Amino acid sequence: MHQLLRQVGCFPVPNDPSGRCLAYSASGCVPCEHLVVCLPGLLETRKAFEPLLRMAGSWGRCLVVALDYCGRGGSDALPLGTDYRASVYLDDVRALLAHLHELGLQPRRTSLVGSSMGGLIALHAALKSDRPIHCIVLNDVGARIDWSSLHGLYTELSAGVNKLGLEAFAETLQVDPRAVTAAQSTGHWDLPTGVDLWGMRFDELLAGVESRLALVFSQHSPMCPAESAERVRAARPDTRLRRVQGAAHPAPWTPETLDWLAGSLGLTQIATEATTPSVSTSGNAQTGLTRAGNNPVALITGASSGIGRETALELARRGWVLVLAGRSQARISPVLDAIATLPHAPPPRFLPLELDDLQSVRVAAAHFLELGWPLDLLVNNAGVAGERGLTRSGFEYAFGVNHIGHFALTLHLWPALIAARQARVVTVASRAHRWVWHWNWERLRQPTRSWTGVEEYARSKLANVLFSVELARRAGGLGVSSYSLHPGVVDTEIWRRLPRPLRAFNRLRLIDARMGARTTLHCALHASARESGQYFADGRPAEADPLATDPQLARALWERSLEWTGLDDVLPG
Repeated sequence: MHQLLRQVGCFPVPNDPSGRCLAYSASGCVPCEHLVVCLPGLLETRKAFEPLLRMAGSWGRCLVVALDYCGRGGSDALPLGTDYRASVYLDDVRALLAHLHELGLQPRRTSLVGSSMGGLIALHAALKSDRPIHCIVLNDVGARIDWSSLHGLYTELSAGVNKLGLEAFAETLQVDPRAVTAAQSTGHWDLPTGVDLWGMRFDELLAGVESRLALVFSQHSPMCPAESAERVRAARPDTRLRRVQGAAHPAPWTPETLDWLAGSLGLTQIATEATTPSVSTSGNAQTGLTRAGNNPVALITGASSGIGRETALELARRGWVLVLAGRSQARISPVLDAIATLPHAPPPRFLPLELDDLQSVRVAAAHFLELGWPLDLLVNNAGVAGERGLTRSGFEYAFGVNHIGHFALTLHLWPALIAARQARVVTVASRAHRWVWHWNWERLRQPTRSWTGVEEYARSKLANVLFSVELARRAGGLGVSSYSLHPGVVDTEIWRRLPRPLRAFNRLRLIDARMGARTTLHCALHASARESGQYFADGRPAEADPLATDPQLARALWERSLEWTGLDDVLPG
């Protein structure tokens, strides 16, 4: 039985003759499947992670723990005669991890989040950990910290000390004055790292860490400017980056950055009172929706902007009950608010979903199925273009999100689609599927290769059409129709990752999102069951590339997708 926890803890440091104790705050779910340990900067306390602690209860079976280093916050100071050094902080972090394990948490995953020097300690902790660390999130930590940046940091710190006096300054920060003094010198950093004429280098450290990496950095940070962040990605191409505009050092934990953090760690927001539809007490799966009349139900992915938003607004005007699935409730809230202002529109709902993570897809579908609602329409709309690397489930990013995520979502939702009796699955593809000359199975499990990502995007869109064709074949006698479509070259956020020159050229030929949604709406509302399996453009059936209608390739893609996702074939062909 899982229960929510919010408490402050304290434990004695093992083998410390002084008997000193370390303080930590814990928030989230126990027992947990994912443990997230937060390490502050050397002049911060666990309070710096209060935004994460507040969010922990909504991150599924996750427990967030934030530590006070020795001499900070509620943790005991070091005995006199003992120096504050990074190696001491590292030993204390390892002691915390051991202590949490002794409490019997036994999470499936453990991740570390570190700000500033806390991020560097997290890297060393991962290298020395007896247990694998799933992911390390660095807040404003570069692959190189040059001496001028360090000098500026120490100068700023000294100015604060001189202005208030050491004791008052330390009291303001809740830090032992001796720790403040130690932090003004490079001597407190005694952990191994590369050093050259220009500064401290952590390239080799990054290369040695096997955990996933994510880096958030501030626009005006002296510690991790954009070029340093790119060095991190050069050392570890799979690193997820986020740049926070208008911020200094370290990056603040804004709602948008918390969404990014949850995505980086693979955390899935659980359904809550505010975000999940209420379940009817009737117990009838066919009529379980608590609404007036017989309003149809639609689930749309990627409805925060663009085609998905316009599709949602039009369906809401027609009285559909909408479940809008996406990565961030903050981003989708304006759409929910807009629908709420429409006359006679049923209240829309938000469903957390990360299409690059198969675990998130499974959880999202389970939350929907728990409602007992029939699903009349599934719009597989969300998509990415130009994103690089691998998804958290190990697929080339565009293929993993655009095809694998939607394939898994559709099959997980199959009971609700069947329950609707005349359901439709509409998959937003693209005429870019015509740009694939040769199908390469190996590329689907490898990081993005092309400079623009357009080659990989085209391959994922070909997979969308193939999936729709095969779904129509398998579901032909089961009352579920399947359509794929080209919406036009639409001005949406899907192009935000393309290189800037290509984005500028692309905008010359874009249509607006409302025009782009017309073909999606035609497939959702007007296409006939006889047209199931067809590809549409400009609101009518169009000719797809011959490769996209190859029955053998469509069947092979379906079977391999089953194998990759580990799903049972609910539609044997």
